[in-house]
Amino acid sequence: MDTMEMVEDPIVYLPSLMNELFFSNHAFLNRVGTVNAADAVLNKVNAYLINNGLKLIEHRALLASESDEPEIARLKVAYKTWLESFVRAFETQKGIYTIANQFFRRGQPLLSRPDLEEIAGKYAQTFSGGLTYEAIATAMNTDIKEVEALLAKQDWAVIRLVDRNIREPLMSFQNLLQLGIDTYQFYDGMQSEQLSSGTLRFQFRKEEDIKRDIVEQVENSSLTKEHKRLLRDVLERHPVGSSVNGLLKELDGLFTTHLSDRGIEPSKIQSVLLTLKDFVGTLNSAFLDYPELKEPIMKAFSEGTDPVGVLNASQVPASQRRVLTDQLNRLKTHFSGQSDASVYSLIHERFVENEVVEYYSEVYSRLGFRMDILEAPKEVKDVRFRSYKSIEIVLDGIEPYWFWDETNQLKVRFTFWEVLQNLFQNYVDAWVMGKYFGNYYFNTVFVATITTLLDILFACMAAFAFSKLNFFGKNFIFMLFLATMMVPGEVLLVPNYITLSKFGWMDSYLALIVPWVVSVFVIFLIRQHFMTIPDELYDAGRIDGISKWGFLWKVMVPLSKPVIITGSLLKFVGSWNSFLWVLIVTKSPQVRTLPVGLSTFSTEVGTLYNKLMAASTFSMIPIIILFLFVQKYFIQGIARTGLKG
Repeated sequence: MDTMEMVEDPIVYLPSLMNELFFSNHAFLNRVGTVNAADAVLNKVNAYLINNGLKLIEHRALLASESDEPEIARLKVAYKTWLESFVRAFETQKGIYTIANQFFRRGQPLLSRPDLEEIAGKYAQTFSGGLTYEAIATAMNTDIKEVEALLAKQDWAVIRLVDRNIREPLMSFQNLLQLGIDTYQFYDGMQSEQLSSGTLRFQFRKEEDIKRDIVEQVENSSLTKEHKRLLRDVLERHPVGSSVNGLLKELDGLFTTHLSDRGIEPSKIQSVLLTLKDFVGTLNSAFLDYPELKEPIMKAFSEGTDPVGVLNASQVPASQRRVLTDQLNRLKTHFSGQSDASVYSLIHERFVENEVVEYYSEVYSRLGFRMDILEAPKEVKDVRFRSYKSIEIVLDGIEPYWFWDETNQLKVRFTFWEVLQNLFQNYVDAWVMGKYFGNYYFNTVFVATITTLLDILFACMAAFAFSKLNFFGKNFIFMLFLATMMVPGEVLLVPNYITLSKFGWMDSYLALIVPWVVSVFVIFLIRQHFMTIPDELYDAGRIDGISKWGFLWKVMVPLSKPVIITGSLLKFVGSWNSFLWVLIVTKSPQVRTLPVGLSTFSTEVGTLYNKLMAASTFSMIPIIILFLFVQKYFIQGIARTGLKG
């Protein structure tokens, strides 16, 4: 029997079978699995023969009939002879279990192709072709197919019993062994196949061509007219590379507008979105486990009816149903005074938007990275240069699991003019892909400048008080200030976050500036330099009638210019590079700074290192320029701090 004919489409079972053959330690072709399978099959057949034996053959009611035609009579005799010899061969043979078990004792975890062929050969030799009625056909001097046809016409219980309990189990195991051999041969044959060509040449597509293909795909989809128009608008306003993020921002903006129209206060919109996100995520998890639940739930939301009844009638575990119900009730509390139907319609709207994003992401993944093929083997169907770091080659009629034991290496070559033309392209792409990169730049400069100015203002006043003024507990208070430097900044994140939340400053410039306008280190740095200025100078100024405020700004600060510039530079750089605090207290890109903006080039699917490095260069330029202008004062401030005289 040709085992490859057992399945209409080998591609259906080939991936899992290839994995079983070559990689699995728990497969049926594993040595342990083969031994156990052979043991189970042969024990089943042996038990049946022990319980019934030749009684099946000798039972006259099953095989005796005086009115049979000569051909049928010959078939009875041949069948009886075949069964007797088959039973004797089986009973005298120790069994295929012993054959397979000897391979297991060799200590290798997987069966190789020669091992498998040896087992199959001994298996076939043991039963002498009896599995296919070859012995009956030989005795009758006819064809096997004719024998099978004659047997199929007879209503002999003995044939059904023997076939079901003896012949079919053994035949199935033989087919299983042969299937493994055929798969090995098929796999080895594919490994020796040669491509029609070894050259693959392609070029990048133009932006307008990619957009045209995506728009054409969208227009032929089943999306609504509104969503098709939205996707067209997104592609018109955004480069292809940032179109997915652009779509997310557009949908979030529209949904935020809908929430505002329903009376949700702006300060509570973020909380509503987070609650809705949790509910949608939990419900999607339930849909993965119970796909049949999605249609009735979505129907209930679209019709404005309570989905809890559908949930309770489903097979979703009670604990998961309680979580969903609690999240739904928590979401309803944000819409006090509004009907449940309006809340359900909003949830349905959000689900539909998620489906639009999933659809467009799939289209973008397939078409956004496609290359124009200039020269390729006929087996290559498509080429995608994904995220500028990996090349995907889509083959036509060749499945990827045929290459599981191959190590492929590809080299990309660009001409000198192609390199020259794209020399500064990464900088352009980095600025364009980050839609809010201008905002990030402005926010960083603004926050760093204001924070530095306020910090220097307060630091100079505090340093003057600790160095030149006399008041009770001055040294003790200063020691407390210094002690706070030993407290890790991460310890204060939660208290500061709670405080700002109470003030309502979250996602604003105040949250980025106010907590950092006082720096103990800068106070210490300036105070140490103020200590080097003689007290006699302060006394002389007081005699001349100058006030304390005037002495600080007219005498102390000008004399301390290097150290003040040093403190300013250190504070400015620290504020410029601040990442964790900005990430925690801000949600919208309108107030975020460059370090958080750089993180947008890294996602769960990978990092665009070329764009990230270009954007990082943008962020370093102001700091480098600033240091070049003030390096003289910076060095003086570090060198003179704490030195008297």
